[in-house]
Amino acid sequence: NKGIFSATLGITKKESDKLAYYAVSPYSLTAKMQMDFAVQTNQTKWNQYFASDLMTATVASTTSFTPDLQFNHRMSRVCVDFVGDNASTLPGRVSRIVLKDMHLQATVDIKADEYVASGQKGNVTMYFYEDCFYGIIPPQTMPKETSFLVVTLDGQDYPIYFEEDIVFKSGYDFWIDLSYNEGEGDGQIVVFKGQISPWRK
Repeated sequence: NKGIFSATLGITKKESDKLAYYAVSPYSLTAKMQMDFAVQTNQTKWNQYFASDLMTATVASTTSFTPDLQFNHRMSRVCVDFVGDNASTLPGRVSRIVLKDMHLQATVDIKADEYVASGQKGNVTMYFYEDCFYGIIPPQTMPKETSFLVVTLDGQDYPIYFEEDIVFKSGYDFWIDLSYNEGEGDGQIVVFKGQISPWRK
């Protein structure tokens, strides 16, 4: 990642020593193999969004002096895109999108590679970037017919529901395509559930 994870201070070891390596981003002095990690409720700024993006890397026992740490996203990401004839105008009309009643904390076991939603629930205001909205949450399941997404368009709130359970997986994007049908009086938002795919870089 353009050197962002490189370090000038290394670990002193003998050539025959075998070490296993575990790394966490964002960096924290309190990071441990087993810990709690909480996402930010306001992710509208890049630093708040990045602080919510837990990544880990593991290298099995090795004698190498240059272990290669490949980081993976461990939370789940909800991505909202706009489709339809007026899609190009919608980003400027949507003032915010909020993920509602989400678990905000995950119980993390890095060695076991487990990331389980826990703790209190709250709302997450999503990050806007290149005509899409993004929100990072712990892996969890949202029950069907639950209004978990609220779109504020032209000053009016539109709650979004799905008719089936939604599973937000660790390390995966959940894409939602939204269109807005203009009409007399209030328009209507139409939701097309997108694909669940590995988290894009």
